[in-house]
Amino acid sequence: MKLVTRNGYGDKNVYSTKIVVDATPPDLKLEKPEVGELINADEGITISGQTEYGARISVRIDGGEEYVLTGADINPDGSFSVTRPVTDKGKLEYSVLVKAVDSSGHGTEAVVRVNNEKLQSMRSIKLNPVVNSNSSVVEIYAVAQDENGKDLFRIPKSNLQWQLYTDEGNIRLDTRSAENVILMPGSYTGDYAVSATWEIRDDFSLTDVLMKSDIASGDVKPEPTPGSDEHSGSGQGSWEPTPGSGIFWDVYSAFRKEMSGKAAIWAIPVYPRTDNNINRDGLKVSIPVQSLVQSDYIVLGKDPDTSGYESTLGKGMRFVSDIVQFQAVRHDNALPGQYTVTIPYKASEVSDLFGISVYAYSEKLGGWVKIINSEVDPINSAVTFTSQYFGRFAVIEDSSAVEFKDVDSLMWSASRINALALADVINGYYGNDGLLYFAPKREITRGEFIKLLVASTGEALDSDMDLSMFSDAGTVPEWQKPYIRKAVEKSWLKGRATADGKLLLAVNSPITREEAFTLIYRVFADKVPDDVEKAGFVDMDSVSAYAVDAVNYLAQINILSGDGTGRVLPKNNITREETAKVLYECIRWVAYKKR
Repeated sequence: MKLVTRNGYGDKNVYSTKIVVDATPPDLKLEKPEVGELINADEGITISGQTEYGARISVRIDGGEEYVLTGADINPDGSFSVTRPVTDKGKLEYSVLVKAVDSSGHGTEAVVRVNNEKLQSMRSIKLNPVVNSNSSVVEIYAVAQDENGKDLFRIPKSNLQWQLYTDEGNIRLDTRSAENVILMPGSYTGDYAVSATWEIRDDFSLTDVLMKSDIASGDVKPEPTPGSDEHSGSGQGSWEPTPGSGIFWDVYSAFRKEMSGKAAIWAIPVYPRTDNNINRDGLKVSIPVQSLVQSDYIVLGKDPDTSGYESTLGKGMRFVSDIVQFQAVRHDNALPGQYTVTIPYKASEVSDLFGISVYAYSEKLGGWVKIINSEVDPINSAVTFTSQYFGRFAVIEDSSAVEFKDVDSLMWSASRINALALADVINGYYGNDGLLYFAPKREITRGEFIKLLVASTGEALDSDMDLSMFSDAGTVPEWQKPYIRKAVEKSWLKGRATADGKLLLAVNSPITREEAFTLIYRVFADKVPDDVEKAGFVDMDSVSAYAVDAVNYLAQINILSGDGTGRVLPKNNITREETAKVLYECIRWVAYKKR
């Protein structure tokens, strides 16, 4: 720019200057923190990097107060370094905003999210009671634990949402004390529970529940952490009972005898009215809130030594995971609802991902039965399945294949038919074209049904039972006779009575659904509880008197579910695929005898 001036005499003066307009924001290069960096919340967050000399640098953590770096934080070359504290040390992640503004007012921002290293290894929270021996007052505090049940740190009570569950008002939970939450039962003698939830972020929270029995009962407290006081609650850890320690010892000792010396065994408390999530070295058991009717303990075993189970494998099978075994102590051999299990497998030992699945060991069959609808996760090298039954499980790679020409993979019954074929319960038949068939839609005959039923029990075919009491014994095919003899010997099969007093096996006749259910009931229902409820099928009035108990019981244990319209259709003939479905569920139901 030039400035020209003249006076009255014509003298001229020229003044020149150069103006530079700075429209470029300052460079900002952050060295720390890195995206996703694990930080120690107790030590604070270190922010370092470089920008234009003379720029104003500020830091803001989680939208809090802005801190402007001083000359002591900034070097002459524009590099800077400062460590700032965090106000909430219990958060899972922090957002760090760094801003550089030059002398022209132009600014550059960088936002980095970092993670709290303590919380990254946290897998559960655990409530611990401190009982005052001089009064009924109980102090409760919470700790964070890793996947192995090790205490990480004590959780400030203000980080948690506390809830007291009780039927009456003569009991209080005081969260105003300086350190612990105070439970004051007073004269209340009923049941109660205390829960605490840590909402770490919108989509992630952890909960634990402390029952009255955990505080006041004489039961052995599970899961003491070595070197510390015993704890209660559903946090994670391992626990070995001692002889005479009540209901735990029988289950634990049974597991210890059945598993190798390398096996790890845990006793883990679980509670109703809350979701229970167990994680042991990648082995996960998730029990939703509706699947428990009382407080209980899950005894969980994980055995890396599979050599003792090799003889139980079928041809073409091999283990690609540890052997897993678990059951609840106080519930029956199944939970009222479903649970989900994830078993990690050894990816380096798998040759065909499509050939692996979770299998359950059947003690009656002496072999492994494929779990239907198990899902393989190749990214995390794990297989997940849902069930309600306890038992012994493993991920198995099976190179054998049974392919029925008339069983399409999309059929509702396909997975159960194929699972029974792999377990050698179903064999099928070869057609004139040399291919293997099952005929799933065809009505099954009484003889065929008895064959599958007896095969499902694993009973030895060693009976020499005389069949002459049946007037049509001569019509029994040779391949059916060992199964018919065994069924008669065990009093499962009693025959059909005719009007003229004869007794028939009628092996070539169809079998009705209620007849089939009655036979299944005789075979599989060892101990029937007294409180079996009447099944809710709309056509129960059409069920014959001899079959009512069978239908009621099989419906109660979820073996029977009807036809989708609320009917059991007792007089209809049962098909081969319907038989496969019911027998598969029975095998799964009795696969594991409760310890």
